[in-house]
Amino acid sequence: MSEEYIPQIFMAALSGGKKVDCYFTNGAVKRFDVSIAIRLGGVFAPLKNQDVFERSMLVYDGVLAFDLTGRREPYEMVDICADIIYEQGTDVVVSAA
Repeated sequence: MSEEYIPQIFMAALSGGKKVDCYFTNGAVKRFDVSIAIRLGGVFAPLKNQDVFERSMLVYDGVLAFDLTGRREPYEMVDICADIIYEQGTDVVVSAA
């Protein structure tokens, strides 16, 4: 019986500009350009500011998140689903699994 992989990020690193390298639990590393989300505006609009972008980025509960308030309150963070990053990100390292 084969189980489908459910993407989970365990670490993220800035990769220049608005790009982030996301490290997944299966060994894959995907580079994702967050400017795609920023162009949507709304809750992502504050991330246009590079200082806010860099200072607020973190991994929370398996997803790439941005803690815009600095209080580490889960319901106040904005995030990008790990599934989206896994599917749309550029391969840096292909999955080991």
